[in-house]
Amino acid sequence: MKPKAPPIPVHPKLGWTNARLGPTSMGFNHIRKGHRMPRIPIEGGKGTVGLRGDGVVHLIWTPNARIDVADARAAMAMVNEVCDGVGHPMLVDMASTETVSREARAV
Repeated sequence: MKPKAPPIPVHPKLGWTNARLGPTSMGFNHIRKGHRMPRIPIEGGKGTVGLRGDGVVHLIWTPNARIDVADARAAMAMVNEVCDGVGHPMLVDMASTETVSREARAV
């Protein structure tokens, strides 16, 4: 008789689930190599955050976005949620943003 498979994890705050995910000692957000986490919108709608299959956190700001301190804090809060306490390299795509306030650069 086969042992019963563990339930598919659901992130407690973000609410997504993915059949390719498996429970690990690192939490909900650590994906087997080659798979990626769904992109999650940042509060305020000016960008998205995702964890790529190679373990890189990818923050993408929307084109022509004006990023202020509230946007930067929302982005970093979402990055912290995605990372779930585990360090990851991070790639930020902001080539097409319009402006970034001085306060936002300090976050």
